[in-house]
Amino acid sequence: MKISPSIVPILVAVSSGFAAGWLCKSLPTLLAGSGKTSAQSRSEFKPTPEFVASSARFQGLSPSSAFSGNTIEAHFATELKSLKRLSDTEFASRMVDTWLAREDPDNLLSRALFSEACDSGKAMAFYDEFKRRKGISNQDDAGPALWNFMFAAGKRYGAELVQKLTETNPQGILEIDTIVHGWVTVESTQAVEWLNSLPEDCPFYSKSLKGIVWGIGETSPDFAADTFLKLPTEERNQKFESLAGGVINGHGIAGLSKIVSHLPEEKDRANLLLSSLPFAMEKPPADFINGMAKYLSSVPDLSRPMQIMAERWVKTSPNDAIAWLDKNADNADQAAALGVMASQLSQRGHRDAVVAWLAAHPQSPGRAAVEAWR
Repeated sequence: MKISPSIVPILVAVSSGFAAGWLCKSLPTLLAGSGKTSAQSRSEFKPTPEFVASSARFQGLSPSSAFSGNTIEAHFATELKSLKRLSDTEFASRMVDTWLAREDPDNLLSRALFSEACDSGKAMAFYDEFKRRKGISNQDDAGPALWNFMFAAGKRYGAELVQKLTETNPQGILEIDTIVHGWVTVESTQAVEWLNSLPEDCPFYSKSLKGIVWGIGETSPDFAADTFLKLPTEERNQKFESLAGGVINGHGIAGLSKIVSHLPEEKDRANLLLSSLPFAMEKPPADFINGMAKYLSSVPDLSRPMQIMAERWVKTSPNDAIAWLDKNADNADQAAALGVMASQLSQRGHRDAVVAWLAAHPQSPGRAAVEAWR
């Protein structure tokens, strides 16, 4: 299913369960508009001769000598038709040439054209040729370039691509979770029904479920938490990272906190928080501290990540870090985190601010933790 660049719909209306014995509730349709580009603004784009010449040098594509800014759309349309007329084998060969070449503006523009000309058959041919050229099997990791394409292919071609893939690869492929992840963010009911139809001993069931969990985490934290809690314990214990990655990608650390609030068991909350760190620590330090500080007292293993992110914040925005210390002085949930922030401020030339804070907040629940750094 092709996604419009102007509207990114997240349609999740799941009425069936994932497996026998547990059911998923329906999720309201969510729409996230990304803003439309008007026809007028598109017509105002006037590419320079240098850009026009550069954009014509696609790998595997024919250059155009009589090519001007006024005909750029016509040129791209012609190239698109030419690519679509290629056999799956020839298309895949040229597309892999492009994917294995150095990334630069010309190459990325070329990739966009190949992606637009693709269909489910060409996507599978590309996948097989990419792995063949790399000299690896369908169970070996080919890296982010292939993951990103297969995610987009899952969004565009969904059921059709999965059917082709499983027919030719009955044991599944390494990237099945990535494809299903893309599929479930667009056609969730269809993707879930497909998962339900898999036999219990299906060799790629668990990886497919991983993609489902990641995708629903991106669409709705509340629904993701509800579904996650209905997973069998063994499956749930293997999917914390998928849930955390999906929700942080879609809703940031605030979304993660929402899911944490739904988990009744402390060990599950700790597992989710610790599994989220590869994703959460990519966020701005202020977002990380504001979202994670309240969990430090109950999850001591967050201490080192908290120190790293506090250090980043103090280095780049010390005044904001000091303001955070003041704002949370009376917050008992933040007591341990106050000490972490004070340690970073004191070690990086702001000891006077820590001393001033202690004078201003004699009754703070975090006073003992901060006082060690006066």
